[in-house]
Amino acid sequence: MRFLPTLFLCALFGFCHANDPAQARFAIPEMKTPPQIDGRIQPGEWKDAVSLYGTVRHNSPYLSTRRASLSFGLDKKYVYLVCRSELPPEGMELSARARKRDGAVYLDDNVEFLLCPPKEDFVYQIMVNCKGFTFDRKYPVVNGGTTPADARDWNPDALIRSSLEDGFWTLEMRIPLSDFGVTGAPEKNQVWRMLAGRNWCHPMQQTTLKKVQYFTNPEEMVPFTFSPDLPHVSFNGLGEKEKEGSFRLSFTVDNATQQPREIQYRITVVSDASPRQADSTITVPAGKSVPVELSFTEKTQVIRTLHAVFQDVKSGQVLYERTFSWDPADKLRWKDPKTKQGAELEIGVYPYYKKIRARFGTPAEPVSNWKSAVFSVRRDGREVSSLNAEKTPWGFEAEIPFEPAAGKYTLQADMIDGTDAKIVRSRPFEIEKFPWEHNSIGCERIVIPPFQPLTYPGSREARATLTSYSFRDGFFDRIAAGDAPDILAAPISLKVNGEILLESSFRFTEKSPDRARTESVLAWKGGSILVNGEFDYDGFCKFTMTVRPNGKQDIREAVLAVPLKGEYAKLVHSVCNQMKYNDADFIPPGNGVVWRSSQTKLHPQLRGNFRPYVWFGDTEKGIAWMSESDRFWSLSPDRDALELVRSADRVTLNVNMVNKPTVWEREFTIQQAFQATPVKPQPEYRRRLMERVKFVNAWNLCTLAGPACWSGGLGAAYFHPLNEDYSYVNLLKKRQFSKEGDEQFIEAFIERNAASQPEDMKSFLRRHLQRGIAFAKMGDYLIPYINARFSHMDWRDYKTYMDEWWCSEYRAENADEYNNTPVKSYQDMALWNLRRLVREGLDGIYYDNIRDWSNPNPVTGPAYRREDGTMQPYFDLFALREFARRTATMLYVEKKTFPDGRPVLTFHMTNTNIVPVLSFGTIALDLEAQYGSKDYQDRFSEGYLRSCTIGTQTGVIPEILIQITGNNRAFTTRTFLSVTLAYELPFVLNAGGVENDWFKVWGKLYAFGYSTPQVEVRPCWVEKDVKTSCADWRLTTYRKASSGETVIAVCSFGKTARGTVDFSGLGQGPFRCTDFETGTEIPSSGGKVSLEIKKHDFRLLLVSEQR
Repeated sequence: MRFLPTLFLCALFGFCHANDPAQARFAIPEMKTPPQIDGRIQPGEWKDAVSLYGTVRHNSPYLSTRRASLSFGLDKKYVYLVCRSELPPEGMELSARARKRDGAVYLDDNVEFLLCPPKEDFVYQIMVNCKGFTFDRKYPVVNGGTTPADARDWNPDALIRSSLEDGFWTLEMRIPLSDFGVTGAPEKNQVWRMLAGRNWCHPMQQTTLKKVQYFTNPEEMVPFTFSPDLPHVSFNGLGEKEKEGSFRLSFTVDNATQQPREIQYRITVVSDASPRQADSTITVPAGKSVPVELSFTEKTQVIRTLHAVFQDVKSGQVLYERTFSWDPADKLRWKDPKTKQGAELEIGVYPYYKKIRARFGTPAEPVSNWKSAVFSVRRDGREVSSLNAEKTPWGFEAEIPFEPAAGKYTLQADMIDGTDAKIVRSRPFEIEKFPWEHNSIGCERIVIPPFQPLTYPGSREARATLTSYSFRDGFFDRIAAGDAPDILAAPISLKVNGEILLESSFRFTEKSPDRARTESVLAWKGGSILVNGEFDYDGFCKFTMTVRPNGKQDIREAVLAVPLKGEYAKLVHSVCNQMKYNDADFIPPGNGVVWRSSQTKLHPQLRGNFRPYVWFGDTEKGIAWMSESDRFWSLSPDRDALELVRSADRVTLNVNMVNKPTVWEREFTIQQAFQATPVKPQPEYRRRLMERVKFVNAWNLCTLAGPACWSGGLGAAYFHPLNEDYSYVNLLKKRQFSKEGDEQFIEAFIERNAASQPEDMKSFLRRHLQRGIAFAKMGDYLIPYINARFSHMDWRDYKTYMDEWWCSEYRAENADEYNNTPVKSYQDMALWNLRRLVREGLDGIYYDNIRDWSNPNPVTGPAYRREDGTMQPYFDLFALREFARRTATMLYVEKKTFPDGRPVLTFHMTNTNIVPVLSFGTIALDLEAQYGSKDYQDRFSEGYLRSCTIGTQTGVIPEILIQITGNNRAFTTRTFLSVTLAYELPFVLNAGGVENDWFKVWGKLYAFGYSTPQVEVRPCWVEKDVKTSCADWRLTTYRKASSGETVIAVCSFGKTARGTVDFSGLGQGPFRCTDFETGTEIPSSGGKVSLEIKKHDFRLLLVSEQR
């Protein structure tokens, strides 16, 4: 998350389908002039085709790194296809071993084309290699689908020509419509389902136009709507300098009709970095083409997702819609089978863990026939330690004990290869010592506000601030949450092979105000499980389960069941390193399985459908379950690791640790954790906080957004000011400013710390320092932007600690703003610097990237090697929680708090409302997504708002990040107000585009007394004395009892509608009702008014009881 960040692709904007953006759909015109099929693309001959750059990997939304373009055409007699794909490097050839029709073309480099005509009776498939040989079949469509085993012969009269030149294989193909069983010409608005792709060899990779699991499934194919009287849109690519971080997303709108056409479009790129979008309406003259581009430069190596939609305004028809992602870290390219790949000596140095890992040979570059290896660590030419390496199926690997004294070292591998030759490889590394190492900042064993010390009312009970837990059978048999004495429908239980495990012993091993420890033993006929619990004062409980089988045990299943009473099980939120894509919504209705861990987006690094975190509950009460890894689980790829199951009175989370038969023979440990919600109350002053806005009855908090705003970086960002020069931070603390003095100070600061920088970088720093001063002038609280997961190769300490901090299995010689894990050494470094930063003058901390992250490093967490030699990552939830706890404690100790003692600590967490982490935050920033011009109700579901945003589960103050674009920003702002009034979200970080209505409305509410004790607020999810007849309206009331006045926000979450608002329950009456925005009187009768509210708009009613 960089600071002007992004989007989730469900409901991209108003003229798209609201909840399910198509991965691909297009309008296809009639080709008026047939192209010459000769294997060479001549200028303009494919102008009437839909041309599309890029193919994605099989069953994946990610572009292949080997690029291809496809063009589709249709006329009265033929279907046309052209594929232009890159050739392998010089000296390497395309694979084309099949030399007969229906030979094994599918094993060659090939172009594949599938078509299901409008009558949908067959799916037709053809594959072609570069020699022109084909493999062709057709599949009958039965009940909407196909069965591969039912393939039938098909021999189309296809004209195919290829050329291999200028670095590309160009294949052109024409097939008669009659070969698809079509007897007439295409008809307007007919849907032709097509799919095409490039299947590569060396290495083997299937790619298609869109993410597809079953190529011959008509539902997964791309719908092309025949539209001879409409323009069409082509996508030309990401730009020639895309690999350098300069993107030029290029589209062409071709209007071959006789009339000019208005085309509305929106192009959006979402990533962990800044949001990028272009949306507008253009007029395309008759017979002309108009280019459309979105250009930006961004060198950060992050995954990006492109979603683009073009729509004809007059007809409303979507001309182009497509979604795909691309990952710059994906380096898969050609591998020449004739070239022997050389293995490298890999290294990982872990000073806090006192070990070094070394490897020679990988599954991709094996040295399987080599005989032995000795890895040694040398300093100044002398051996410090050595170890005989373990032989693996791919080479050698070792974990070497190491005492990290300062100095320059060499890791050396002495090996014997398959010919008995001695091979020596070496890697240098350096250890430097730092004053921050092994500090205990934030580790004080104290209870920080608003939490209360733990109490122990019974022999098996521990009570936290708003939750209470009764321990039994390893876990809990009762959980009290808020005002509910028990939210569980039954005890949490562990079942192995159908047998529920019961405890044979239980005891508290520690009862302290800030922490409790428990120990219990569970028994089953195949062994026992020692369960050690660690319970923190915020209600977080982590269980370490040591499984001790009695010899070899065949395990069919092992299920942890967490049954929640149905009255509380309304919402679900889960994460899997897919910020902005994570599940957050209402639990679907019905009985049986209502949610599965396989149903939503999973991180591409992960194998299987394990997810590390699930919370389910209602607007406040619920329970979070988490586990960093599925190590020692046994999971079938065809079954769900996690599922929610509804029965009569409950919804049960089943954690299926074993759903594929396995054997337990040796002792192993599994860690899982729980935390019930709500964990703490929201503060009374939460309505007072505003961001960079001065309202009466409000406090102004200013986030120094971007490290340069507090002098914390220029190019490379740090946890301290440039060159550790704190003078600018001191200036902000004093808040004594003058125009001339500020200018002189800034110039002197730049001269001291950036004199050698080019002028553009100096100007960048100057602008940000000026901005920081502007924020300081208006702010009651100044909070520096800090990225909780960033690193830079220029940091001195990173050269020693990169392998502990960077998320990779071995040294990657890389750094960025996201791919770092906050282990103990990272926490120590950060907090050492941040404590000084707040001591020197700043008022708190803002952490970006508060999210789960996957890490394949087996030293820093429970990552493990899969059978194919690749790593299954873990998710660093526990380290992130500890970083959050230590930071909150440090701020409390340093007295950087709000009036009730809570730390001034903001967590930017968009779509990752991870309870045990946000437990220690005071402010949570959400909704850094869906930037653009669409109505706010179409950006985020109400289930998302309730499960992620409003802060009731973790007791935080919700803040939201907003950006509005387009040419109707005034009304889009009103839709934003409609949502934020309903869900009481006035605390806004404006990234641009919010119009004046927002300031007027909230300014009037604050002037009315909002945020003061005199005004009682009842947001839309709370029962109130005001009712409405319209199911799509949400009501929030602001009641000032002293004057008998109530403001009612009536907010539309549906279509334009007329309905009544009944406020007779506010008192005896009579009542007077006026428009709170305009002062205009609204006729009422019997305490009711009738209103018509435009779709997604709102009305504010001021109801006064006439006493």
